[in-house]
Amino acid sequence: MISSPGLGSGLDVSSLVEQLVAIEQQPLVRLATQEVGFQAQISAYGSLRSALSTFESSLNSVNTLSDFRALTASSSNADVFSASAGTSAAKGTYSLTVDRVAENHRLGSNSFFADTDTTTIGSEGETLTITQDGDSFDVAYGGKTLAEVRDLINESSGNTGVTASILKDDLGSRLLLSADDTGSDNFGTTSYSAADPFSFTTLNTDRDGDLSVTAADLDAVLSVDGVFTATRSSNTIKDVVQGVTINLVDAGTSTLTVKEDTAAVETSVQKFVDAYNTVLTTIRSLREGALSDDANSLFAMENQIRQVFNSPLSGNGAYSSIYEIGVSSTFVLGGASKDNGKLNLDSSALLDALNTDRDSVANLFADADKGLIPKLESVLGGFVDFEGLIDGKTDSLNRRIDSIEISRESMTRRIESYEARLLKEFNSLDTLVAQLQVSGNFLSQQLSLLQPTSNT
Repeated sequence: MISSPGLGSGLDVSSLVEQLVAIEQQPLVRLATQEVGFQAQISAYGSLRSALSTFESSLNSVNTLSDFRALTASSSNADVFSASAGTSAAKGTYSLTVDRVAENHRLGSNSFFADTDTTTIGSEGETLTITQDGDSFDVAYGGKTLAEVRDLINESSGNTGVTASILKDDLGSRLLLSADDTGSDNFGTTSYSAADPFSFTTLNTDRDGDLSVTAADLDAVLSVDGVFTATRSSNTIKDVVQGVTINLVDAGTSTLTVKEDTAAVETSVQKFVDAYNTVLTTIRSLREGALSDDANSLFAMENQIRQVFNSPLSGNGAYSSIYEIGVSSTFVLGGASKDNGKLNLDSSALLDALNTDRDSVANLFADADKGLIPKLESVLGGFVDFEGLIDGKTDSLNRRIDSIEISRESMTRRIESYEARLLKEFNSLDTLVAQLQVSGNFLSQQLSLLQPTSNT
């Protein structure tokens, strides 16, 4: 039996089989090409989903009426205070005079110590009690070094809001206590189970003129319009001017102005316009490229979105369309320009519209029943939500890829069987040819023996 194809016959059996199998494999090549195409389409639909989702996210900044009624608060002198406005604020101007800002209560020991790590304080069992606003905790300082006392205070599980530190001056090391928070509620006192080894003194100064430092000296004091006085324990004040947070910085006078935040509205609308233009560019690029086979669906998608913009809102004050508030479109039916249909924003026209009828502008975008944003959210949801249009397209493509894989496996098995059959048949032929060659050679030898020899 000849084990090497072609050895007996001299034919290149391996090459012949390879060429015949290659012909049979051509459908596999076509399947691979189709699969690459389907994968490219799935990727393209992913890009489309991403662009649509980004556009959908841009709607969040213009999807409620309050987005268009936002207010901003500012200070004429940021060295005195800064301010921000919440949704409950109202337009207005206020003169604020900060007489003093709130302080943390600070205590320093009059007693000083030669070092922080070797000299011990008091006797075993002696304790220090620190009290703030009726709450207290104990520190067993007896027999401890200054550094150990500091750490015991800071690491105490019952600490009421005090931080200890060590100051070293020309005389030695001293223990400092500082309230973590400002205001009279955090005024601290100390008491001892034995003799006072620290002799704390208040480091704050008298600010209310009563010749002593009391809890009241820690509070911030400000006046509004020179008439109303407000005393607060924090430098972050949220309850003097409704809806406005005031952050005190230093004593002085500054004007607080609360007004409509048109810049924020402009930014949100511009973000919306830019996101729409990105979606439009993506749709058209895919329609002319990776998703050209599904161009009709992408045409329909673009038209659905555009129809939302073209639907006027009736009974809405001064404005019934976003094209009346500074938004414009370059769309021309059948236009070939790549920018055809993109949106533009005229900021000055938008500002005029906001100043003319802010509620009408807000309703154009965010009216719950007829506004542009709820309609767009509904349309976009049909595209990108679970089991929406894009899910349907990608699911269909994945099924076709699965079908290709099944066909590939079946075809591969058939080709492998075909190749094995060819090799078997060619091997049999090769063996037969080899046998015939042996027989032929034998006959030739025998015939040559039968030929008469010539007489000389």
